[in-house]
Amino acid sequence: TVARAISAVSSFYEYAIDVGVLEVNPAQRVKRPRTGEGHVVETPGMPWADVLRLVDAARNIDERALLVVLGYMGLRVSEALSLDVDSVQVEGEHSFVVVVGKGGTVDRCPLIAEVLEVFADVRATGRTSGPLIRGAHGGRMIRPAAATVVRSLSRSVLGVEVGPHSLRVAACTELFRRGVPLHLVQAFMRHKSPEQTQGYNRRRQLFEGHAAYALGRTVTAAMGGK
Repeated sequence: TVARAISAVSSFYEYAIDVGVLEVNPAQRVKRPRTGEGHVVETPGMPWADVLRLVDAARNIDERALLVVLGYMGLRVSEALSLDVDSVQVEGEHSFVVVVGKGGTVDRCPLIAEVLEVFADVRATGRTSGPLIRGAHGGRMIRPAAATVVRSLSRSVLGVEVGPHSLRVAACTELFRRGVPLHLVQAFMRHKSPEQTQGYNRRRQLFEGHAAYALGRTVTAAMGGK
């Protein structure tokens, strides 16, 4: 984020030079943070089985709703907490919710049966409006409280502490594990670039399925199976 901001400022000054307003770019020699793999601390992911274990360990309907929309929808925590009980809309055979993401982007996110079940379970308690995920005092849960829920459950159930964003990472990685094409995963994650989506793919760090082995099979076949 810092690197992008500095780049934008530098580009603005370059434009000012082009149109003759300035003679030098004061941002030209500003030291920028290193970015990319190896220079950024990545949010830890988790095996998909651990996501299911966390959902099963939810202690009440609000915790379950939080974990389901984070894990099964891959939402950012702020997006998850913005959902209301009556957010579900229907178009033909599809149910969806409208999510306002980063930069005010608006997206329609389809709902699978397990997510619809959570909405139904909340309505079954008599709540027909208001926040889907409530905090301890009955109002909309806030981000620090959501982080506390996920960290507390992950410590007790998994033996390691992870935050809400790890469930989004896990959803992305699981889609890649199942062979979903990059452009569809990018759409699911609502990323602006495929590079950003690959940044969430923890499978890229594994040897399993590495292209080197596919090339090895080609070499073996060319040599007559020797």
